[in-house]
Amino acid sequence: MFEITANEAEVSLAGTLSLDNLVAALETSNTQLDFEHTINLDLNGLEILDSAILSYLMHLKRACQAKGGDLQLVNVPIRLQKLTNLAGVSQILEIQPES
Repeated sequence: MFEITANEAEVSLAGTLSLDNLVAALETSNTQLDFEHTINLDLNGLEILDSAILSYLMHLKRACQAKGGDLQLVNVPIRLQKLTNLAGVSQILEIQPES
C-alpha cells in the first residue's frame, strides 16, 4: 500500500513506493508545485522502496528548481541514504546523514 499526502509546502510518503504507483506520486507532487515551489518531502513513512524512488526524487528536484524553488528531504531513512550513495545522487539530492 502506498499513501501520499500534500499539505501546504509538505508532501509525505508512506508505505511502498514502486513503479506501480510512481505515476500517482508524480501527479500529486506536480499538483503541489502549482502552489509551492519549494517542497519539504517527508520520507519517514516509507517502508519499502526500490529504484523508482530515485526517479521520483530526481524528477521532483528538477521540477522544483525549474520553478525557482528546491526540494528539501526530511526524515530520510538510512536505507534510502545508502541507495542514493550507491547511485551517486546523494549530493545532487543534498541528503545529509542523520546526526
